[in-house]
Amino acid sequence: MSVWETSRRPTTVPTCRLPRRLPPWRKPVGSRAAPCTRPARLWHLESPPTSSDARQLEDGDIVKIDVTAYKNDVHGDNCYTFPCGNVDQESLDLIKHTEESMNRAIKAVKPGRSISIIGRIIENYAKRFGYGVVRDYTGHGVHSAFHSGLVVFHYDEPRYDVTLEEGMTLTIEPMLTLGDQSNHQWDDGWTVLTNDGSRCAQFEQTLVIEKGGARIITTLD
Repeated sequence: MSVWETSRRPTTVPTCRLPRRLPPWRKPVGSRAAPCTRPARLWHLESPPTSSDARQLEDGDIVKIDVTAYKNDVHGDNCYTFPCGNVDQESLDLIKHTEESMNRAIKAVKPGRSISIIGRIIENYAKRFGYGVVRDYTGHGVHSAFHSGLVVFHYDEPRYDVTLEEGMTLTIEPMLTLGDQSNHQWDDGWTVLTNDGSRCAQFEQTLVIEKGGARIITTLD
């Protein structure tokens, strides 16, 4: 069996939110919503409109852009958070530290290590700055299927002990918040906000695990 297809998820490990559905224009062709792996937008809105799509960007916003690519029958998944105009320093720091938490986790990925090291590194780094780590959405295995069944927690969960193996392809995509990580979903089945209104940043890369470690395959370099 391919390591991509394995999903050794103990029943004692906390479950993640199962999204109701993805709007057809907001998911890659041929993909299906899966537990813990649905792309999400966590926004901080002072005066939420009836639809997140109706809100115009304003000076001081931070914006997450999540892009998926499909080429030669395989998927790639990638996300960056960008400042819009004049953004306060606290938000700029959140963006910088979220990306750094992802980069540190990527450096720790090596064959033979437990997948739980990814979340441990991200959560320990986030705690240094008092950030929350969103638990309801995770990274995932990705290849010819957009979600392969492999789950990548971004917080420390040692009970999920899948061993990383050469040839695995997966995403690491932490979401860090300035306040509490608890969140809720609007009735549109898509938009997600932090319960306390705090801001959230996210970064993501798709990796392939090689003998010497992880190689990022969703960059232009």
